[in-house]
Amino acid sequence: MNRYNAVTMLEQIARDNYDAANLLKYCEQELAIRQTEMSYLEKVSATDDELNEKKAQLATALERVASAEADLALFDKAEKHGLDALALRQALPAEMPDRKLDESLASLARIYAYNIGDLKKARDYFQQALASIESSAEVRKKALEEDKYYSAEQKAKMTKEELAKHE
Repeated sequence: MNRYNAVTMLEQIARDNYDAANLLKYCEQELAIRQTEMSYLEKVSATDDELNEKKAQLATALERVASAEADLALFDKAEKHGLDALALRQALPAEMPDRKLDESLASLARIYAYNIGDLKKARDYFQQALASIESSAEVRKKALEEDKYYSAEQKAKMTKEELAKHE
C-alpha cells in the first residue's frame, strides 16, 4: 500500500501544480498498480466481492488516466480509457454501492464538454450520469446506514464516548 499512497500523493502534487505530463505519468503508475492487484486477485481466486471492489478501483484509475490524457490533448486515448472505465463499472452488480456508474459517465461528459468540445455527447453522458445517480440512490443510502466495522451487539457494548468517536 505504501507505493500506491506515494503515487497518489505525487498525482496530487502534479495536479496542484498544473503539471499535466507528470500527472499522466503518475496516473499510469496508479493504473499499473491496480492492474497488478487485479491480476493477483484473479490468480488466487478471490471472492466476487473482492474482485468487484478491485474492478471499481481499476475503473477509477482508468478515469484518472483518461482525464490526464485529455489535458494533454490525447483525445483518442482519453476516450478509449474513459469507455474502458465505463465498461468495467457497467459490468459490476447494480446492488454494489461502490459501483458508481455515474462517475464514469460524468468523467466522459467532462472530457467531451471541456476537452473535445462535443457538447451533444457531453449532454448525453451528463444525463446518463444523473439517471444513474437517481437509480442508485437507494443502494447508496442503504450502504451509508450500514456499519461495515461493528455489529449492533458490538455497538451496544460501547461507551457513549466510544460510540461518538466511531460515528
